[in-house]
Amino acid sequence: MSDALTQKKAAAGHAALLSRVLREGAAIAVGMAALVLAVALLSFHAGDPGFSSTGSGEPVRNLIGVAGAWVADLLLPVEPVVPVEDDLDVGVPSEAW
Repeated sequence: MSDALTQKKAAAGHAALLSRVLREGAAIAVGMAALVLAVALLSFHAGDPGFSSTGSGEPVRNLIGVAGAWVADLLLPVEPVVPVEDDLDVGVPSEAW
């Protein structure tokens, strides 16, 4: 009977280890994808080929390459690097202006 109990505990320990390794692997993969995306967005160049343009004919300047140029060209109009909103008047009564 103690053999069966020992095997169950070992199986539970292996399942917990596998679960932790999979979670850590997923966190590392998401972190690497975020890093690659950030590099692609930060190295955007308007002369690179992408969704909205065919490029200037020069070599691709995006550090991730053609795929990074396309991704940056698609995502930058969706979420600009510098917010366009005017948040200077937050908390100021409208009568003061």
